[in-house]
Amino acid sequence: MTINSQGNVGISVYQPQSLFHVGPEIRNNNFIPYTIADLSGQVIQLSSTLLDEEVRLKLVGGTAVVGNTNLTSHKITLLDPTVKSNITVQGDITGATVGDNIHITYPGMNVTSNGYVGVGTTQPSSMLHVAGAMSLPIKQISNSDSPYVPTVMDHTIVCDMGSGSITINLPPQNSGVFAITGRVYTIKKLGGANTLTIDGTGNEIDGASTQSLTTNFKYLTVQSNGSAWHIIGQN
Repeated sequence: MTINSQGNVGISVYQPQSLFHVGPEIRNNNFIPYTIADLSGQVIQLSSTLLDEEVRLKLVGGTAVVGNTNLTSHKITLLDPTVKSNITVQGDITGATVGDNIHITYPGMNVTSNGYVGVGTTQPSSMLHVAGAMSLPIKQISNSDSPYVPTVMDHTIVCDMGSGSITINLPPQNSGVFAITGRVYTIKKLGGANTLTIDGTGNEIDGASTQSLTTNFKYLTVQSNGSAWHIIGQN
């Protein structure tokens, strides 16, 4: 753990870029830090290549900390697509010299002083800012699961209609610690001529007590405002 002169706290980060910064360091195949092999303008040539393409993609926006006396920190802005040992950084790197250790870290997770949280970015611009792909839960159900009540662990529900009709009973609009304000579900009909019914469980869905999907591959995305459900996406 590192605490710098600005009071920023870093986990596995030599120079944290925000109030709280977790950013795993990338090391070479021998699990030791990279060193600087050459310098040219804002381009730093590392002692060995960054071969893994996924690693390279995720490093843009990350941090390069030169292991000199001042531990100068630089944002990584570009990875050379052909010379895979080269990185381009921001800031004055005249204090760096060939042979210095250089600590390369992912952007990781950052909490800024205004309460914004960034994943894959050190400069989040919203309450939650994800710079990259996200994985959300997806589940397939059938007639034997009907009626199905989506839970806190659900997001996308694919309804296989081949064995009969299915009813989705959306969870009730509770209050307090059980409130579901903001909850989002995507519900999709897959196959079969049977009807998929989405029931608001006493609360309206865009002004109606139920919504029905009768065509294959149709879907609805609904979101709760705490007292009703709103359709925010469909095809």
